[in-house]
Amino acid sequence: MTHVNRTTLRRTLATTLALAALGTASLVCAGPADALGKDGNLEPGELGLYYAQNRTNLLFDLFYAGNNFAGDRYAANFNISPNDNTESYWNRDAQTWSVWTDAYRAGVHGWIPAYTWSNASTNFKNKISSANPG
Repeated sequence: MTHVNRTTLRRTLATTLALAALGTASLVCAGPADALGKDGNLEPGELGLYYAQNRTNLLFDLFYAGNNFAGDRYAANFNISPNDNTESYWNRDAQTWSVWTDAYRAGVHGWIPAYTWSNASTNFKNKISSANPG
């Protein structure tokens, strides 16, 4: 094997190893962020919106703001959107969440205090379309 071929082989091997390490690092970093919200599991730090009263039936969980629920679906049933289909909630976050009856923080505005759960009031039952933490 010539010196040029060995050098090329070493560089190729080093590049391959570096790319593999980068790919593994990005998978490790992406994992937890992808697991937060919209996965059907209500975890600490999230707001859960439920299809039915008393925190039952389908769950839509948010970790970040949701400006328009029309394009979202309940994790356990991809045919039903949480947009205007929420009868109860559970805030498992340390901060208060704001909810609105229209997309993009419009319409009637309400607050869900930290660590509380309840059935939605008549102003918000089956009318929530957006939410924001803080």
